[in-house]
Amino acid sequence: MCEVNQPALDMCPVIYTTSKAAKVLFLGGYKYRSNGSRGAKIRWRCASHERFHCRAVVHTVYDEVVYIKEEHTTGKN
Repeated sequence: MCEVNQPALDMCPVIYTTSKAAKVLFLGGYKYRSNGSRGAKIRWRCASHERFHCRAVVHTVYDEVVYIKEEHTTGKN
């Protein structure tokens, strides 16, 4: 995951499970919802996707970010 001396701590991914068993990812001030998985890989879509058609996505494998497409259409959520 992230090292303590990493320059941009807001880029450290934080994943948690909600009370309704949904996974949520916080990264860079944005909130992402799980949008499918295959094995250890999870695809995350910006939480603003449904309402504002935000195209930002993140892929994680074993909770480590392996791909980021930062194409946000809104401010940080």
